[in-house]
Amino acid sequence: MSTTEKVWGVVSRFDNPTDILAAAEKARAQGYKKIDVHSPFPIHGIEKAIGVKATPLPWISLLGGTIGCLVAWYFQYWTTKDYPMIISGKPGLLDSTPAWFVIVFCFTILLCAFATLGGFMVLNDFPKFYSPLHKIKGFERATDDQFFLVVSAADPQFDQRKTRDFLAQIGGQDVTVVTD
Repeated sequence: MSTTEKVWGVVSRFDNPTDILAAAEKARAQGYKKIDVHSPFPIHGIEKAIGVKATPLPWISLLGGTIGCLVAWYFQYWTTKDYPMIISGKPGLLDSTPAWFVIVFCFTILLCAFATLGGFMVLNDFPKFYSPLHKIKGFERATDDQFFLVVSAADPQFDQRKTRDFLAQIGGQDVTVVTD
């Protein structure tokens, strides 16, 4: 490791989901807060084990859908006011609202989808084209048959030597210090 490289974290490999779940729980119990697990498939209970908080994404989606609904409804109202639609001989402004529902529904779904995609991208810092984890030999197996536990150097309790020893102690294999 050169003097210009900054420590990004420590990563260890595990062979099965039971071991990684137990290791994540032990790391959380030890006081580590900024930990992550890379797995080839979802592991039941891992969110609780690493302390993942609820996401605000449903609220972002609801906000996008609500804005879409209100904008479409207002646009229909505004255009019908200037160019009334005579439906069944009823020229009243509110009498033509049944014709609005399809447009309002479609625009609601459209803005909800855009808000969800945008919120997802922002909350997850996408697009990410590089991660220091890509330098780890064998890390590509995280999408195949291996499980990795990462402790970030941004964790308040992080100490390179102690964290490396702790991960080895709880059963981590190939414990590696990751540099940026």
